Formats: sequence, structure tokens, C-alpha cells
Amino acid sequence: MTEIERIIKKGIITENYLKEEVKNDFLIDENRKKLWAVMLDIIYEFDNVCKKYGFKYFMIYGALLGAVRHKGFIPWDDDFDVAMPREDYEKFIKLSDEFKHPYFLQTPYTDPEYVYSFAKIRNSNTTGAVQMFKYSKFNHGIWISIFPLDHWDDNGGIERYEQIKKLVIDCSTYMRINNPNLDKKNKERVASYHGNPIQDYEEIQRLASSCKDTNSKYLMTAVITQGRYNHKLLYAEDFAEAIDMDFEGMKLKAPIGYNRYLSDGYGDYMQFPPIEKRGVWHAGTVFNADLPYKEYLRLQGIDVL
Repeated sequence: MTEIERIIKKGIITENYLKEEVKNDFLIDENRKKLWAVMLDIIYEFDNVCKKYGFKYFMIYGALLGAVRHKGFIPWDDDFDVAMPREDYEKFIKLSDEFKHPYFLQTPYTDPEYVYSFAKIRNSNTTGAVQMFKYSKFNHGIWISIFPLDHWDDNGGIERYEQIKKLVIDCSTYMRINNPNLDKKNKERVASYHGNPIQDYEEIQRLASSCKDTNSKYLMTAVITQGRYNHKLLYAEDFAEAIDMDFEGMKLKAPIGYNRYLSDGYGDYMQFPPIEKRGVWHAGTVFNADLPYKEYLRLQGIDVL
């Protein structure tokens, strides 16, 4: 039984869900539908664990925009992001035993060569391989991303953020080390690396959570140091409560202040981008819902042991 067949049998989607369709002048082909199906299945498992333990979470970034504007995935999107309050996040990442095969809760503690600054849940029977990092020996299944949401005080905030950014770059460098196909710039970057990945990861978390005992009115996804929200302060009151929102037939959690959050991040967020900007977001990633990542890597001649 393939993963897609299992997910259909489980009732996460129907066979009709996989049919190609055009939405907002964008063709959603079967492969993208399969990718979404795998992510929806992971989301279902994540949501159940959060309900079981009373953890709070919020859709953020494109997941939230998709929920508000499309009641599901943005047609040209290929990922799903959530944030959890730091206290809940720290408890959550200790619950790897809640996720049985094919699900895998991924942190540097469960997968040592994985040193992203945030957690992911992967489906081990699929492939979601970032090409730059595919030589690192960690789980490369299709994923959803889970970020800690930290209180943030502007007193020394810029300096803390710059420290986090440097450490994130160091961790990213570490995950390039085994790649034999680096260009000159990346080879120089790797040659100059002298960090300790686990220590760097832990320092990122320490710096990001250093304001947790303050009464700051601001929050931040401080472990993320690139993209639209990099170093963007969020209003704590916008994340004071989670509300239900429709997403591909599910009821998932959104911040009560979603309108301000999306307006600050996207401007007139109900307007679609130009057609030429509607495309694959993770262009350097191979997604395959029908092929386990270990098999994909072996076909690439990469040792996965």
C-alpha cells in the first residue's frame, strides 16, 4: 500500500482530492495534491497530539494566509508552518514517542545531523529533500515545520537577533559539509566552519527564549532569520487566543489577531500576487509522495546509513 492509498483509507482525503484542477489561474497537478495529502496527514497527527496535551498552536505564514484567503493551501504553496508558545514548544519536542512510523518528530536530539533551528514532523515513507542538504544523514521525508514563538524585548534585541542569525548560518554550514558538489563560495564557507552544531542549536534556543520572563507586548519567531518575517515583531495580544479556522476540510488553529498579523506581513493580503510570481516556493527541493527518501537517496548514489 502506498502512502497516498493509506492516507485515503485513513479518511484524510478522498480519491477525488487528487484530481488536477485550476484555482486562481494556477494549475494544481496531481503531484502537488499528493504533497498536500501527505502534509494534511501529518497535520492531523500533530493536531491530535496538541489536543491530547492541551498545547496551543497557530497557523502562521502561508498556512494562515491560505486558511483565510483559500480555506486551505495557497494553490502555489508547498509547505505548512505552525508556531507554538515557547513553553508548549519545549514540552512538545520531548514527545517524539507520540509519533510512530512513518511519522518522525525531528530535532537535533532525535536526528543529530539535523540542526535546523526549529522542529519538523516528517513522513519517512516520502521524499522532501532539500538539494543542498541531501548528503546530510538525516530524515528527508515530506514535512511540516514547527516554530517556537518567543517573547521579545527590544532592549538588546537587535544584538540578540544578529547572534542568532550567525549561529543559524553556522548550523546551515554544518549541514553542507558532506555535499561533494559545492560551489567555490560554499566550499570556502565549509572550510572556515569551526562550530559545534548541538551547542550552536542550544545557544540559538537560549537567546531566542531569553525574554520569556518579561511582560513584553511583543512576540517573535526569533529562530527564523530569513524570509518575510525576519526580525519582525508581532503583537502578543494577537496570539492571546487560538480560534478555529477551516483548512482543506479540517478545523485548525489560527491567532485571534490574524488580520493585523497578515496585514503587517503581506499588506492587502486578500489580493493575489501577479501570475508570474505564482510558482514553486521551495525550488531547491525534491518532493515525491510515492518514494521513500532512503530509496530516493540510494538512487542518487548517496549512502543513507
